[in-house]
Amino acid sequence: MREYVGNALHKDQSILSRSLEAQLEALIVKPLEMARSEADVDFLKSLPKLIILDGLDECGDLRSHQCVLQVILAAINQHNIPISFLIASRPEQKIREAFDEFTMDLLTVRLVLDDKYLPDDDIRTFLVSRFREIKERHPSRASLPCWPSTPDIERLVRKSSGQFIYASTVIKFIDSHRHWPPERLDIIFGILPPGKTTPFAEIDGLYSHILSAASYNMGKVFDIFTAMLYLRTSRRSTVPFLESFLTYRTGEVYMILSDLHSIISVPSPYQPDMHLQFFHASLADFLSDRSRCGDKFFLGPGVGHRKIATWMMKKITGPESNLLIYSILNLSNPRISGYLGAEFIYHCLKSTPTPEFLSTLGQFDMSHVLYTDVPLGENLMRIFHVVNSDSQIPEFLVWLHRQRCQEWRKDNRLHLYVQNVDIWIRRQLTWVIAIYDGSHLKDAVLATATLVDFPGFRDSYDVIFELFDGHSGHDPDQQRPFDAQQWEIYVKYRQFLSEFLTDRTRSGGLFVGTAHYLQLAIYFWSFLTDEILNPSIFAFREMRHLKAVMLAFPELLSRCPSSVELAILLKATPLNKKPWVIMEWPEKETDEWEALAHRLTQACKAYYKPALKRSPLDRISGHFRHLFGRNQQQDPDAYAEEDEDVNVDVDYWYLIE
Repeated sequence: MREYVGNALHKDQSILSRSLEAQLEALIVKPLEMARSEADVDFLKSLPKLIILDGLDECGDLRSHQCVLQVILAAINQHNIPISFLIASRPEQKIREAFDEFTMDLLTVRLVLDDKYLPDDDIRTFLVSRFREIKERHPSRASLPCWPSTPDIERLVRKSSGQFIYASTVIKFIDSHRHWPPERLDIIFGILPPGKTTPFAEIDGLYSHILSAASYNMGKVFDIFTAMLYLRTSRRSTVPFLESFLTYRTGEVYMILSDLHSIISVPSPYQPDMHLQFFHASLADFLSDRSRCGDKFFLGPGVGHRKIATWMMKKITGPESNLLIYSILNLSNPRISGYLGAEFIYHCLKSTPTPEFLSTLGQFDMSHVLYTDVPLGENLMRIFHVVNSDSQIPEFLVWLHRQRCQEWRKDNRLHLYVQNVDIWIRRQLTWVIAIYDGSHLKDAVLATATLVDFPGFRDSYDVIFELFDGHSGHDPDQQRPFDAQQWEIYVKYRQFLSEFLTDRTRSGGLFVGTAHYLQLAIYFWSFLTDEILNPSIFAFREMRHLKAVMLAFPELLSRCPSSVELAILLKATPLNKKPWVIMEWPEKETDEWEALAHRLTQACKAYYKPALKRSPLDRISGHFRHLFGRNQQQDPDAYAEEDEDVNVDVDYWYLIE
């Protein structure tokens, strides 16, 4: 057959510039017919019967793709040539339409290169083989470590998503004699910065080419991509959900994605529960890396979440808001409308705000996301330790505070923002404080909530509330430690609560004034003298309570008004033996406790000295000593001399001068 093809080219040297029909006739059909007429049957059976056409989608424009298929179909129908064609191509719209035509559909068998053919196994074999070759040929092969690891190989296999182009691109980038191979792999994994290198240039160019084909509808394409990548609902990739959420007409998603079937799997219209899927995991990496995709195609998390939050602001207040709750959360019963607000808050926190977004946010009625009938919990730590709770509203309040811009001060928007925040805080506190109705602890709890960010606050912020366990039902073992970012949020949130509680115009009946601090100081002092230090054996949890109160007490005293009653109580009531001495703790820990004791002593002296100097009741302080059972004659070592400093070097700890 080669002879006949050569003769055809020799006789008509212009054949390669003629139409596809003429080329197929002269170079395939006629040589085959001549070979069949002259050869015996056994020879014909040995002839090749397959022509491979690779990359049909790369053959010119869309019309060229269809033309090639029509010519092949005509040759098969008219000449009955004994040849099969294997055509490899990305599933572009026009190519799919050509294969969907009735006459072509009858003659073709389609093979989708999906997971059915176990591509991961082939990719793994390819990677292991090529890495072995790189190590054997590299100039520094004697110094190369045992590399790459099995987890590294598996990570590359997962990233390949069944497509060889990713694995091939990685190998091409790493296979360089001028670079250290392990460092090149670290660049692939993002462990090292790429510098001026472009490890994914081939893939990036392919993605840019494909996406450019849909540039006429790029806005809606990227809306779909945004929902697929960043919405949390499990239904985010189904066509009916996307059309409902994005307010597209029925069937519009299929039109929008018609030119992108090579990078996204689009289910049949008759399979509404099937999901859209990116063929390749690296597409999301491409879209979220501005250095790879440029501004034109950039769709990073900050951008995506901002788009979704903007959509939700428009929809939450709209008539279809209840339907949106069903759609996003797949709920059969929208018992809690706050779910939609929770989704909105989540996307706000993940977004990168722009001036336009903040302007829209300033006009949004926050009551739709803050007014929920769901309390954070039934105990104190659910309201005061909320960063570790399931609610994101406290973090959202901190986020809002950071984002407030000057424009919000216009049209009373800042006032509305503060008003909505206050309503939420008031409702949450009211739910929790309700368990203290009729109890003197109510005021003490509220006053405790205003003690924020004093020295040692991080060591005592949660333990103090354990003093009210009998009412709150708090389980400290359920608390999780903060990381640095959570701690920053927590402190800011507690400052919000403190500002709210100490402003009568905002907190109303929950207002914390000087009387609350006095009551809390008396409660804490009673705790120090009666509940912790009297037992002969001290549990670790009790020591945590003691330390927390000792840390907070100086801050509390600084907020208390001058009170003779409290001053006499502080001066007249000695504290019993030091638990850290009884338990024989290590010297380093003992020194820390001694420092705490000294700080507390100095704070108490600074409070009661001025108060008692102004009051003749100082003369009857001995009477209070007797009332509290600390008789000087019964315990000659119990009191220090008047106007002497407290002795903290003995086993007893006193505040009496």
